[in-house]
Amino acid sequence: MKEKKSFILYLDNAKQVNMLTDEQAGKFIKAVYKFAETGEETEFDDIALNIVYSFIADNIKRDTAKYQETCMRRAENGKKGGRPPKAEKANGFSENQNKAKKADNDIDNENENEIENDIVTAIPL
Repeated sequence: MKEKKSFILYLDNAKQVNMLTDEQAGKFIKAVYKFAETGEETEFDDIALNIVYSFIADNIKRDTAKYQETCMRRAENGKKGGRPPKAEKANGFSENQNKAKKADNDIDNENENEIENDIVTAIPL
């Protein structure tokens, strides 16, 4: 299975992360990246960091499990040969034919000119 190249940080947790000092936030973000990449959890001496980190780590675990499940399901479906071809109708045409081309929107200027000329010549001066 190919490796994930990303993870999601949810805005729902922004309030808790914003309560951290800049120093704590730096340690926190480095630990989050480490966890997302390797799965290795970090234990902090600071209880506030441990609490915020645990929320984010749980989200990443959940999202990673969902991603792996989706990959496995898609792989299984791919082994089945993909989507079956669409059935043809009784008249021999398939259901998903290309749409008909649109009508030509060009206005014939010749007809308009003839009508205008006829009107002008029909009015006596």
